[in-house]
Amino acid sequence: MFGSFSKVHKEESYASECKALPENVIEHFKKEKNHSWVYLFDRGQTSTEAFKNMKSEDGLLFIGRLNENRKLKQTKSFNLESIDFTQGELLEDGL
Repeated sequence: MFGSFSKVHKEESYASECKALPENVIEHFKKEKNHSWVYLFDRGQTSTEAFKNMKSEDGLLFIGRLNENRKLKQTKSFNLESIDFTQGELLEDGL
């Protein structure tokens, strides 16, 4: 797989991924309506507000990894018994 989108920011306010990442993901998502892409990013995103903004976009699918020191509240968990994996093991699935 290769990246399909990039954008360069010169302004100081974009030095942190907290602003640049969600803005770019949402902007690209809106230009490419009705696609089935999942946006994947690593631990650089530390803003809870950014995750909320991306989650509010109907149909936007993303996977991100939070910093280890986050306090999380699980609101829903999913049954794993009906899921069959051919490789690896899913330990937990929830919101």
